Amino acid sequence: MLKDFIKSLVIAGSVFALAGTASAATIHIVGGGASAQGQFWRTAGTAYLANDLGCSNVVLDGLSGAAQENAIMKGEACTNAGGNDVVISYIEISSSVGCANAPGSQPVTVVDPSTCAWTGNGSCTGTASFGLDVGCADVRCESIDQTTEGYEDGRHGDYGDNENYVENCQNGDCDSSWTSYGTSAGYGWDTGTYPNVQVREGIVVPFAFHVNNAVTKTRCVAPTDETGDEVHMAYSKWGWQCVKGAQACVAGVCEETGGACTQNTRYELDGAGNMALVSGACPVSAALAAADRSNDCVGYYKCDHGAYYSDTEDSTTTDYTGYSKTGGVCLDGNQGSSPKACTTPQDCKADITTTKCMEQPIDNISRLQALLIFSGQVNNWKSFGPWYPDLPIVQCMRHAGSGTHATLDKAIFRGDRGMITSTAAANSTDANWNFIPDWRECENPALCGTPANTPHVAATGHTGEEATVWHYKSSTDLLYDCVDWYDGGIGYIDADKVLGNDDASRSHTVKLEGVEPTREKVKFGEYIYWSPQMCMFDQDKTDLVPGKTDIIEGLMAFAADPANLSNDAFGTPADWWSTTGEMEVQKTSDTAYPTAK
Repeated sequence: MLKDFIKSLVIAGSVFALAGTASAATIHIVGGGASAQGQFWRTAGTAYLANDLGCSNVVLDGLSGAAQENAIMKGEACTNAGGNDVVISYIEISSSVGCANAPGSQPVTVVDPSTCAWTGNGSCTGTASFGLDVGCADVRCESIDQTTEGYEDGRHGDYGDNENYVENCQNGDCDSSWTSYGTSAGYGWDTGTYPNVQVREGIVVPFAFHVNNAVTKTRCVAPTDETGDEVHMAYSKWGWQCVKGAQACVAGVCEETGGACTQNTRYELDGAGNMALVSGACPVSAALAAADRSNDCVGYYKCDHGAYYSDTEDSTTTDYTGYSKTGGVCLDGNQGSSPKACTTPQDCKADITTTKCMEQPIDNISRLQALLIFSGQVNNWKSFGPWYPDLPIVQCMRHAGSGTHATLDKAIFRGDRGMITSTAAANSTDANWNFIPDWRECENPALCGTPANTPHVAATGHTGEEATVWHYKSSTDLLYDCVDWYDGGIGYIDADKVLGNDDASRSHTVKLEGVEPTREKVKFGEYIYWSPQMCMFDQDKTDLVPGKTDIIEGLMAFAADPANLSNDAFGTPADWWSTTGEMEVQKTSDTAYPTAK
């Protein structure tokens, strides 16, 4: 159905060479709101102008030395736009801008096309205020109803330098306000004010949770040397996790430490919500823990390429057929100079001393964990079990008005919990929200008493002692200034931004419910944390300029076509984003689980 609609729009766009105007004019399309939509048009807008509208002399331009978020493009004598010139401006800020700045409300500031020499490379010299023609958001406008209180720029207070350094805000210019967005009535796109408002969907953007590398989980692992007798697999009796030092209860006696027991090392929550040994269970063995060993772990040799290998064989040299599964008959691990073919599902149990219980950065969180963390109900990683570290959780969040933040609320929380609303910086600010200079790096020697950009004596490193919750305007700041910085940090960002993280040694993206946030997993309905970019325009207003409505419809049809989201044009974002034209699932509302089309 959607594909037929898109096809009809493309046909309509080509017919719109239509009546041609008596003399050429300039049609200016002003868009704004969700940043991913702006990134799409910065990359693909010139192709739309040249290929779909048939424009000549197509140029992407902007302000000299300014951020790309305020780009502008132009095509001249567009054959499929009545021979007119077409200019497209888009300002990337947040979804709330796309919703709040409807026609008749506050205008947006974009590059002034009259100041552009149209030579590219930042030839424009000024900005101007224009009414918004197209407002784009990650969610429907009525879904942007969150509230956050405190700094909108996280640790920086006022907008900093996107580095791990901190702007001291004791000079009084920090934003200590709170931000609240109400229902659709406050946005101007409501149908009562604009009965002919049109909503179109283009690209589909997945979001992902990003976690500091210090957040680990113990797992049963095989040795890293995968040749000879060391070729084996490992699994845990509990699943993937294990408790270092866990020991077995054998004939009523703890195997390693002695003492009476009724069961192996096991934990449960006590009345205070803390992890405690199950009654009668063996305690952790310090000797086993020091050796990274655990009775939770089981090791076994795998029937690899149809053969068991001895310490003289390499599993890549012979290609037999066969398969394996846990269990079966344990064969002699030393088969001599030649591998022994195995055509039955047999495995050899490995020496337990070579199967380890090791900490590894977590690679997955569940929806329930996300709810517990970002509602503030769980504030230490160890609350999820003894296989997690004793590490304070630092919630790195976007501010109210962010589409990423609203999508977390609607697509993940779905009304089951309430999100944290206030920045919790009690250890970093005084009662008047002035920052106390206790940061890792000091930028004001007069305040810190140490040279600029050197560690301050009151900062103890990446331990999250400065705060629990921070809110950010920018996903980039959230990543570098919070998740990378705090050992217990976790946040949520556009999934495609993971490849822009140039400090992967500090943080990484995790799966949600065991699924990666990739284009194919979103498209086919495996991954749930995503939203279509919804763009709105008032047709009664756009119809006042001949051809403007058709150009906007063509823009959105172009964005919905998967052929226009290629790796050649976009690079890595094309591995994450999808388009509505290729989606096999759809959302009937922002809080609904996707359903098959």
